[in-house]
Amino acid sequence: MASTITDGTTTLSPRLVVGYETARPLRNVIHPIVGATTDGSVAVTLRPAGLRTGTLTLLHDTLAQAQIMEALLVQDKVFTLADSDEPAAALTFVTAVGELRVYLSDDRAAVLVEAPFQEVAL
Repeated sequence: MASTITDGTTTLSPRLVVGYETARPLRNVIHPIVGATTDGSVAVTLRPAGLRTGTLTLLHDTLAQAQIMEALLVQDKVFTLADSDEPAAALTFVTAVGELRVYLSDDRAAVLVEAPFQEVAL
């Protein structure tokens, strides 16, 4: 994938996005009806799903490249992920609560940056 991450000023490209894991909170509310027959009747309050949360794992060739990505992602900014090969992966996000990790791949051939994210609507 030809991916970029930008804050609107700085644009960086990992060698590859090797992990793109997302989840969306579902917010419908189910209300059991007191005294309902055994048919399991419920009332439902429909609510829209929340925005995507998840983890991006970015592959870099060197520790120096990974540290540049780390320095970008720890800033208090809104970021955009774009991917020319997978447009559905596009994402406007902030880094989320958790830890931004930088570590060597198992074969020590590359460095990975793992960042938790929260999608934001602008």
